[in-house]
Amino acid sequence: MIILGLLRLSDMPSRRIEEFRSLITLLTTIPLGPGRLEDAARAFHLVPLIGLIVGVIVSSMLIVFKVLGVEPVLAGLLYVAIHTLVTGGLHLDGFADYSDVIGSRARGERALSILKDPRKGSFAVILVAINIIASYSSSIAIYESIRWDYLKFTILTSSVIVLSYIIAYEAMYLALFLGREEPYEGMAKVFSLEAKRRGIMDNLIPLAASMVIPVAGIAMVKPLVEALTATIIILTLMIAIVVYVVRDSSNRIGFINGDIAGFTYELVRVLGLVALAIMISL
Repeated sequence: MIILGLLRLSDMPSRRIEEFRSLITLLTTIPLGPGRLEDAARAFHLVPLIGLIVGVIVSSMLIVFKVLGVEPVLAGLLYVAIHTLVTGGLHLDGFADYSDVIGSRARGERALSILKDPRKGSFAVILVAINIIASYSSSIAIYESIRWDYLKFTILTSSVIVLSYIIAYEAMYLALFLGREEPYEGMAKVFSLEAKRRGIMDNLIPLAASMVIPVAGIAMVKPLVEALTATIIILTLMIAIVVYVVRDSSNRIGFINGDIAGFTYELVRVLGLVALAIMISL
């Protein structure tokens, strides 16, 4: 009901609904049928809502595990598995590819050839392992944050997980908006050009609407000042990461493609989750 309300589906023409459905299909493994790239690109400014949807799915599973009494260690492993399943590992693959580029310290054609190489190097393996360990340990910290009050656990866990996904998907939009589009015809180029056409203002409304729900949820369990502080910190973190990736990719290969957008997504998601887990623990 929340998602339907945010999208105002009753007022949206069927074309807009189809575009959003295509965006969900291309960025997740949610089975909604085939999607068209052009339709998905036209709905790209709504990408924070994808974070809301994915976050609700993942956090709902953690809540079910808590009710069933699943041990924290197993719940952490299942979080990583569910995240990979829902996203299809799409962004994790880009994370690995660009990690190799960073580790190689290469620039120009050499950096681009490393990025396009389907084989994974040692730096990709190391950073993916750190990503998984950080996701695993952070999810356990969140899972154990509230032990006996299931209502508070449900509100806080769903809010924190959802918030981490919203900022991760938003980071992709900002990276493709700020960075130079790839010089060849690819999926990321279509999204980048559409983001530049739409600009930031069209994207701010779905971002704000998406964030109201998790921030309000955190404020129901923690003091309002802490909820707002946490929001400011992770938004600042997200912007800092996006600026770093845009500048780094510009210096290395001159543009941003899908792999680099995926790298941005995963880096923001995992560091945002770590930061939120630390703040909850404190």
